[in-house]
Amino acid sequence: MSDRAHIFRRILPYIDNDDWMDYGDYIVFGEHAFEAVGTRSVTEKERRDKKVSEEIDRIVAEIARQHGESLAAERTTMDGPRTVDLENMLNRCSPETLRTIQNAFERMSQDRAKASATTAARGSNAAPLNKLDRYYAAQVISKLERIVRLASALDAVEAERPPAPAVREYFKEVHNCLLYDFPIACAVLCRALLEAALKERLEPEKKRRPRKPSNQLDAWSRAKSDTLRRLDQAEAKGVLDGSRVEAGEKVKDAGDAAVHRPEDFRKQWNRDDELWLLVDDTRKVLEDLHRATSGT
Repeated sequence: MSDRAHIFRRILPYIDNDDWMDYGDYIVFGEHAFEAVGTRSVTEKERRDKKVSEEIDRIVAEIARQHGESLAAERTTMDGPRTVDLENMLNRCSPETLRTIQNAFERMSQDRAKASATTAARGSNAAPLNKLDRYYAAQVISKLERIVRLASALDAVEAERPPAPAVREYFKEVHNCLLYDFPIACAVLCRALLEAALKERLEPEKKRRPRKPSNQLDAWSRAKSDTLRRLDQAEAKGVLDGSRVEAGEKVKDAGDAAVHRPEDFRKQWNRDDELWLLVDDTRKVLEDLHRATSGT
């Protein structure tokens, strides 16, 4: 078990609820520390207020989680936005709890929990960046124990001679995909790793041919590539314009380099901004393809 994952999980709810204070040399989490150290007895009213606050915090956390999930889905999937099911959350509460929460909202007009719940429920005045930060922090922490468990089960690799750059690149990326749970990418890269290792061992004398970018190929060479041929067809039918065809060419060239020439891929698309542009090009082509009517 990952000790850090356990600690991070305990701390994250306090960060999500803005219930912490940074004192420089140390950070304090939670508003009820006096109860833990037992400096004084807790009144019945404080217990009731704490119960209400915890219930509100749970609702706020669920609202914020669903908002973050929706924002992430809008950006990283093609499923469309997701709605926040506030009604279902409240329906799961007992009538007594609902009345208590409603009374608490009226009583504690300046309370942090009320402000947080109102902001999260309305989805206004809350920066998308903060919601995405909250959502992805939970995602990363949820993977940490799995990463540690799988990595600790791997043995050290023994190689009598240094592998080729392509083999080293694929080997590293395969394990990153395994640990961070990207199974499709992991399988694709396992295939590329196998092919690169076989070529290195059985055909060491074979030289890699330089490849021209797609936009420098002649019509006959473009016709031999299914991807380029279909991009040209889409342009001829008015489904894609020239800028989208150019974007598609870049995506194809990057994919070819990633599978067959990872060292070239790293040279051109190693930076986050370059990789972001590559993904953005892919998204733009997909948007235009799915915006086209069935008659085009």
